[in-house]
Amino acid sequence: MTAGNTCSDGLDNDCDGFVDASDPGCTTPDEICFNGMDDDFDGRADCADPNCDGARGDPCGSGLPGICSAGTVTCQGAAVACVQNRNAATEASAAGTCSDGQDNDCDGSMDGTDPGCAVPGDLDGDRDVDEEVAVTALSLQLQLYPLPFTLCPLHFTLYP
Repeated sequence: MTAGNTCSDGLDNDCDGFVDASDPGCTTPDEICFNGMDDDFDGRADCADPNCDGARGDPCGSGLPGICSAGTVTCQGAAVACVQNRNAATEASAAGTCSDGQDNDCDGSMDGTDPGCAVPGDLDGDRDVDEEVAVTALSLQLQLYPLPFTLCPLHFTLYP
């Protein structure tokens, strides 16, 4: 290329049969991803340019619940995608994630409302063993081992 010739004007400035970016005498700048321009003059801008494949940009919302919601704009195969930053984890008492205030398994339920955090014997969903379980156990025990006497209901009469 001679002085004053450009590598982005659409012309074969040095008459060697090559135009712009395809001319071996031209050095082109790198593609800057996510700026809306064809920086390397190959006719493809940003994620459409193979040089940007895998490039990561601004934060975005993945559309998934819980810890999977935060994502990053990413070039994937000539397209723009919002890729989640964290994958789903286990939401279970044994994993220690049932009281951290997050939806770790990305199912839309957090901690105490997540089925993965269920407590055996919890009948009302408050994550503790309910008295109903203890009463049921006592009732079962009485059926298996009856008392040697009869319990009679008490009757009270109230006088004004």
